[in-house]
Amino acid sequence: AAALVVAPDFDGEDLALRMLAAWDPKQSWGQGSDAALRRLRDGVHWNEAGHSVGGRESFGNGAALRSAPVGLLLSDDAETLRWLAEEAAGLTHQHLLSGEGAVLHAMTVALALLASGEALSGAGLLETLAGETRTREFASRSKAAAAMVGRSRGDATVIETLGNNSSALGSVVTATWCFAEHSDSYTD
Repeated sequence: AAALVVAPDFDGEDLALRMLAAWDPKQSWGQGSDAALRRLRDGVHWNEAGHSVGGRESFGNGAALRSAPVGLLLSDDAETLRWLAEEAAGLTHQHLLSGEGAVLHAMTVALALLASGEALSGAGLLETLAGETRTREFASRSKAAAAMVGRSRGDATVIETLGNNSSALGSVVTATWCFAEHSDSYTD
């Protein structure tokens, strides 16, 4: 958020410097983020730090965790929102699914903001995300989540269907379903 205040059009170098300043290697930010930040600290350019040795880029949810400000800033511009969320994600997470998770989380925030003051259709939100995603993995999970909104399902069914782990694919749609299922109650 602070990096976007300074450079709303995105400045990867500024974001990298801010993340490095806030990072404490003793407190893990997740494997992908920690590895990228170590590479940044060692002098790797911000645009290359998210690449892993051997092409095993992180598919974790760290990039999605920090994409909410992108949705707040660009709720009226889906194309730029997608570009900026992908660029910011790439600093630490170059895997396609991590980048797409960041985009979908930013889109969720943007759509919720645009619905401010109006009733939000949870199923409609998830169907919109399914139509916006560029990956079949997120599309199928988003469609499954949309079908589950408003239907009393146990936690085990949600977890089995949508996931419950630190990967972008195993957490972003699950978190969105939780919001969609209970958008009228922060506590729930």
